[in-house]
Amino acid sequence: MSAVCLWYWEGELPPAPDQYEIAPAWLAQALGQRIGGGWDPEEFGLFLATADAGAQASVALWAEAIAQGPGFASPRAFPWTLASSAAGHLAQALGLHGPVVTLVGGAEALLACLDHAMTYLDGGRLAIVAALSLPVEARSARAAAVGLAREGEGMGVVRRAAVGADRGRSDDVVALLREVGRALDSGQAVTIGHPDEGGMRWEPPGGGRPPGG
Repeated sequence: MSAVCLWYWEGELPPAPDQYEIAPAWLAQALGQRIGGGWDPEEFGLFLATADAGAQASVALWAEAIAQGPGFASPRAFPWTLASSAAGHLAQALGLHGPVVTLVGGAEALLACLDHAMTYLDGGRLAIVAALSLPVEARSARAAAVGLAREGEGMGVVRRAAVGADRGRSDDVVALLREVGRALDSGQAVTIGHPDEGGMRWEPPGGGRPPGG
């Protein structure tokens, strides 16, 4: 099957205190501007890949608990210690009614998110595939996202097929989704294999025609 890329976004958030709390709101604002372009947010499912969401908040929470005692650790950080908290915040902020999935890992997590999104699109719905990096060291947060639809006007195309053993050009989920998104933005087609195969293939510009085109 094939899916049309409706839009692509990438961004970077400068280092800041409590970045784990700021980053999901920043990402929700950016994505809200994209899905506000005539698409119904209730139709979107959200599939987020991350290698480190929750780690920064966990370190901050336990560092405070060690320094001041468990009874004095700030409860504000606790919800953000879960890797799935960012996706939950996004779904609530954007009013999404579809599935909300968080997968933790490297390239295989992003491939699985793309695969789950393609399955969800079989019902004619819409999907957001996002990648988020929140380093423990509180460096710049990075994110990328694509909006996908089963059919319609768009940029490049995502296809699902057997592609061999090449699992992509990076194990950094944000870097890999940026490469995918930029390719789609330029009209290319990106073919993904089953996550167990770990495959991904880029096709040259002009291969990104909408399904049936």
